[in-house]
Amino acid sequence: MKRECAVVQDLLVLYEDDVLLPESRRMVEEHIKVCAECRKVYEKTSGRLPEIRGIVPGIRQGSEKAEKEQEDMAVKAILKFKRKMTFDHMIIAAIILIAVILAENLLAQLTTNEGNFGSVFSGMPPADVEVKETYRLKNGDIYMVFSSEKEFCISERPRMETPMHPRGQDTDEAYFRVSFEKADGWLAKLQDVAGVKEAAYIFPMSSEGDVWNLGDDYVWNCKEISYFGAFKNDKKLLWTRGQEVKAAPDEIEKMAIAAYMRGGSLEKAEESLKANGLVGQESIYEICEEYAASEFDSYDASSPDYYAYKVYKKPAGTEK
Repeated sequence: MKRECAVVQDLLVLYEDDVLLPESRRMVEEHIKVCAECRKVYEKTSGRLPEIRGIVPGIRQGSEKAEKEQEDMAVKAILKFKRKMTFDHMIIAAIILIAVILAENLLAQLTTNEGNFGSVFSGMPPADVEVKETYRLKNGDIYMVFSSEKEFCISERPRMETPMHPRGQDTDEAYFRVSFEKADGWLAKLQDVAGVKEAAYIFPMSSEGDVWNLGDDYVWNCKEISYFGAFKNDKKLLWTRGQEVKAAPDEIEKMAIAAYMRGGSLEKAEESLKANGLVGQESIYEICEEYAASEFDSYDASSPDYYAYKVYKKPAGTEK
């Protein structure tokens, strides 16, 4: 059988069903006119073509049904894939969440500023910070001047802490934690804190009250003052109980009185004034005016000794 005859005979059913394109239909008709064999086949089958035409719609319906089933199967496959992907994503999200929680807990245990993980990258290392001066005030508190060749920022006042739990108990093991931020670090720029190369603080040797709002007053006695880097094991001891320290000169004592006032503790300022024998000679407010402490910080005066007091000096060129 010639290839052309085979093609025409395959197209006969479609020809009778009138579904061929005009070009294909003309090709079938012209071929039947000249090919006796294909014309004979056409004549023999033309009687059954109606039956075939009747079957074709069924075939078409079956084809449409098959296509619908394939479409349904495709939709089911896609939904199943989505469910699988959603489940996989939930598993991945859960793993990431657990990893974040574990990392957060680990960093909280290792880092100095719990919850402030930016200090890992922006914290000033202990090697870059020196204690320039250390004095003991007449009331027993420690006065320290910190300095560095690099500018640093003070994002929070040094505070007294205790290693014991629960914290609402008397202890002689409390300590002051000091840490600074790099002035050129992203955290300092974000907080828009000015950089300095020197800062002075007064560290109370005892804190009495209910610092953690646990319902009872308790006393914390300071054992040491230490500077911490980004991590808790990166520590420099600055002062420890029993260490011999020089007595503060009169000017430092007055600066301390002004610092107590600015820190919100009139009681400590009055005690220091009395300890220095200045009662009746100079008033607290005269001292505050002299050492530029006329503006008060908004600190919690209910437990001021929980924090160190920042010492302020009069700007250059404004001394009396």
